[in-house]
Amino acid sequence: MAVRSKISRRELTPAERSHLWALHCEGYTPTQIFRKTKVPRTTVTSLIKRQSLSNNNSFESRPRSGPKKKLSPRAKRRLVRTTVAQPRMPLKALAIPSKSGKRLNHHTVAIILKSFGKAKRRPRKKPFLTDEYRLRRRIYCRAERDMERDNRKVCWSDEVTFEVGEDLRTFYITRAPGREDEYATKNLRPTFKSGRKSVGVWSCFCGDEMGPLYMLPEGETMTAKRYKYVLQRLFIPFYERMRAKHGEEVVMQEDNASWHRAGIVERYLTNKRVKRMKWPA
Repeated sequence: MAVRSKISRRELTPAERSHLWALHCEGYTPTQIFRKTKVPRTTVTSLIKRQSLSNNNSFESRPRSGPKKKLSPRAKRRLVRTTVAQPRMPLKALAIPSKSGKRLNHHTVAIILKSFGKAKRRPRKKPFLTDEYRLRRRIYCRAERDMERDNRKVCWSDEVTFEVGEDLRTFYITRAPGREDEYATKNLRPTFKSGRKSVGVWSCFCGDEMGPLYMLPEGETMTAKRYKYVLQRLFIPFYERMRAKHGEEVVMQEDNASWHRAGIVERYLTNKRVKRMKWPA
């Protein structure tokens, strides 16, 4: 009977190995086992020899070593250090020999980085802050934490702009999960206000109560005079209503934009006895 080619053969299951071994224990020779089971004689002989030398009765396949690793542990750490120093570098650039010592496929790079808890992710968009502003904000947050202010008694106000002409190109960075790595300076995508058209909107709220909404004329920006008008017509009535509801502890929050610090605005809010919350900007 013709023997099947090696290409068409498959690995024996544990049950098949157990059956072949049982036939051997019953006194069957490898040739007789071959005629009975159609398993090649060389396979039967190899199984009998291997099982005879084994100290256990298990017929399960042992774990294979697998293909040879592309990189040594040291080379992998070198690759990870490169991604930490340059998170914007694409996977194909990380695959060249200068980064790990060997040329790799970019899929292999992704697998190695994943084993270290890193992957390509979109960077978070945050306004650009200098070191001085970051320090001031940190000091402010600590002071607010120690003060234990009731934020439900703060009239939060701000302007928002809908941008036209914003850079919407997508790129990815390599980082680990978690907020610490997510908001690290080198992993952010700074946003700037130049080269864009905008439509502005002002509004405020206090606790769970929404305040009035004001939309700036299209193509125009907020100025000190316009901001004073918004305060007179919209904010002050809302602020007085919140003080009547929550008491004298109600304060106003602003982000210190240039029109917030203008003289006519400062004098108006002082005359109205509006309590203002300190804000780092």
